[in-house]
Amino acid sequence: FDVDEAGFTNNGANMLGIANPPVIDANGQVTSAADGYTTPNDLDNNGTPDFQEAGAAATITTQPANQNMIPTQTATFTVVATADTFQWEESTDGGTTWVALADGGNYSGTTTASLSVSNLDISMVNNLYRVKVSNIAFACDPVTASDSAGFISLPDFDGDNVPDIVDVDDDNDGILDTVEDNGVTDRDTDGDGVPDRIDFDSDGDGCFDVDEAGFTNNGNNMLGTANPPTVDATGKVTSATDGYTTPADRNANGTPDFQEAGTAATISTQPTDQDFNFGGTATFSVVSTGDTYQWEESTDNGATWTVLTEGGDYSGVNTNQLTVSNADINMYFNDYRVMVSNIAFICDSGTYSDIVSYTELPDSDSDGIFDIIDKDDDNDGILDTVEDNGVTDRDTDGDGVPDRIDWDADGDGCPDVTEAGFTNNGNDMLGTANPPAVDAEGKVTSATDGYTTPNDLNNSGVPDFQEAGSPSSISSQPSDIEVSLGDNAVFEVSGNATFYQWQVSTNNGSSWKDLSDDAQYSGTQTNTLTVIAARGRVESNLYRVILRSPDFACDPNPDLISEAGKLMFNQEIIPNGFSPNGDGENDVFSIPGLDQYPNFMMKVFDRWGNMVYHYENNGSADPRWWDGLAQGSMVLNDGQRVPAGTYFYTIDYNDGSTKPIKGWVYVNY
Repeated sequence: FDVDEAGFTNNGANMLGIANPPVIDANGQVTSAADGYTTPNDLDNNGTPDFQEAGAAATITTQPANQNMIPTQTATFTVVATADTFQWEESTDGGTTWVALADGGNYSGTTTASLSVSNLDISMVNNLYRVKVSNIAFACDPVTASDSAGFISLPDFDGDNVPDIVDVDDDNDGILDTVEDNGVTDRDTDGDGVPDRIDFDSDGDGCFDVDEAGFTNNGNNMLGTANPPTVDATGKVTSATDGYTTPADRNANGTPDFQEAGTAATISTQPTDQDFNFGGTATFSVVSTGDTYQWEESTDNGATWTVLTEGGDYSGVNTNQLTVSNADINMYFNDYRVMVSNIAFICDSGTYSDIVSYTELPDSDSDGIFDIIDKDDDNDGILDTVEDNGVTDRDTDGDGVPDRIDWDADGDGCPDVTEAGFTNNGNDMLGTANPPAVDAEGKVTSATDGYTTPNDLNNSGVPDFQEAGSPSSISSQPSDIEVSLGDNAVFEVSGNATFYQWQVSTNNGSSWKDLSDDAQYSGTQTNTLTVIAARGRVESNLYRVILRSPDFACDPNPDLISEAGKLMFNQEIIPNGFSPNGDGENDVFSIPGLDQYPNFMMKVFDRWGNMVYHYENNGSADPRWWDGLAQGSMVLNDGQRVPAGTYFYTIDYNDGSTKPIKGWVYVNY
């Protein structure tokens, strides 16, 4: 109505004033009013009074929308309306009360279609904003209020009230988002759909980024010690003494550890005990998936451990192989272990290997002195250096046991201590005490012999204990030999011995005499004896041989005596003369081979038939041959030498089969 658009009071009947009907004067002008009759409103200043310019109520076509809350930034709320008047209002109590805003401070455009709120901070996050719109030239416009709009709560992954869009460290792990992106927006190293900038474990290896970066973990995988951490306006943690430096790349491969999936080191092959070599080296090895090694040593059976450093007796202390050098007996009791880890996986607390040491040192003779120190490892009275005989761990009999710990080095069944010529305590050790007493070097002290040059009784240059021997033995005995007068007679024994000694008996075995090589005998120290050009004076001699093997000290028969062989001459060889003159040559009428007939009988006659000699052997193994003396006859007295000349004999064999023989013999002086 015009009265309203002119800006005057409407009495309710679209007339001026408040009275109805109004009071007027003679000119028809309302007098019952306090206003009117002034220039009608032209609120849009277009030169046309509003009551003569058709108007319409303001309408909103686009409501203001919620805006992002970005601290320190500016948010703009905008309305689209058919209006020429705007008034923005703010509510801080959820829309219960509203306060009209005026430009200034953090506000601008408070009477325009767009309100700008600057210097946003988190305290404003719950504020609401609306605008009232109207058309000023249409007094009947009731004033339209827009919908209220507020702030959108932006993602704040770490809950530090700094939205991720502003936060330079969205997960408060001490690593800047730009570093976590590492050149790729929203890099997702482990492919789990969570960008590294808001992933506490970017590489998905179970080890948190703040730890792998080398920073302090507050217990909730954020930087520092405070929980929650304190941050500045950019979202950087301020309640920490580290962080925001270059993240660790411990294996120096160009990729930060927090973006390189790691695993704890595992051991696939444990170290093993090693042989202890006095003055030598031992190497302990481990096979693992680790790239970091630290060897440790314990000298108190594992109660405490010392980290080893490179140098001195130790090398490879930070590798998979530890070498310990210059071993002495004190080191024998030490233990070793290694911690393995992966340097790029900081959560690898390290895996310890098995504890290893040295293989049990042998004490072959159980005398309490380790072989490695013991100078006589088997207590046989022979020094190990002598038993080695120039070859380390010499094994004479090839049985896999070195001579120094082999009580029978040559494997011949005879103990070394015995073959060396020393006293055997009954357990093949030196002396008489059992067990023997030894000194600090392992040498037997409870003995009166030993530790001298071992026997070499066959003078071969090889000690008897390292030269396999065997007892003397006879496989074939000497046999009786029958030869023709003047031929060689050969006696032979088959057997085993180091030395042979032939003997002769000229009295049917009552006594024996050692032979030596001369004009009559050869081979007297071999297994074959030769009687050279045998003559009558050796007839019926007995020959035997003594077999000796002194280099085999365990020979049960140190003097093995063979059976005796008799030397016999062919019986058909009967001398046709002899000279009983006492010169030792052909002094008796000896008939070779006749003693094979133990009961023979011989008679001798002179040429006139007188019997001058009569002899019956009667089983004697040592016949008494005719020596040219008469036995008493009608011609010569007993014991009288017969005259030179031809004599006749008869021989009766008396064996029941052989025919008697007769012949002649010439006696000459």
